[in-house]
Formats: sequence, structure tokens, C-alpha cells
Amino acid sequence: MTPNLLMMGRDVRIPSELVFSSNPNSEETTSYGDYVAALKEKMHHAHQVAREHLSVATNSQKEIYNKRQCMHSYEPGDFV
Repeated sequence: MTPNLLMMGRDVRIPSELVFSSNPNSEETTSYGDYVAALKEKMHHAHQVAREHLSVATNSQKEIYNKRQCMHSYEPGDFV
């Protein structure tokens, strides 16, 4: 999952792909409505996958952080 895919709905082409591409018009021509519907579906799926990965990463970081923590008990008069 790349930032370009999340923001634009497609990966950008790098210069070498532009120079060495065998078929520069590899994308099918579709109507505007079909393109928008496909782009919307692709971006919805990409954002859903990104949210799932974010949730997994958040839980993993939470577990790692909580393993290092220990409870301190303080009594009145203790210096902190």
C-alpha cells in the first residue's frame, strides 16, 4: 500500500516505466461514470486495508509499551 494509491487511487509511473513500457495505453478507456465508480471502489478498499493495518500496528505498539510499564505504589511523604 503506497501513499499514492491511498491519495490518488493509483500508483504513479516512474520514468523508466514511461520509457520502457511496451504498451503506453495499457489502461482501458471507459466512460467517466465507470471510471469514477471503479476509482471510488478501489479507494474504498485501499482505505479499508489501511485502517486494518493501522489497527494491527496500534495494538502491537500498545502491547509493547504495556510490557515495559510497571505499577508504582506511592505512599504519602514519598518523593517523586
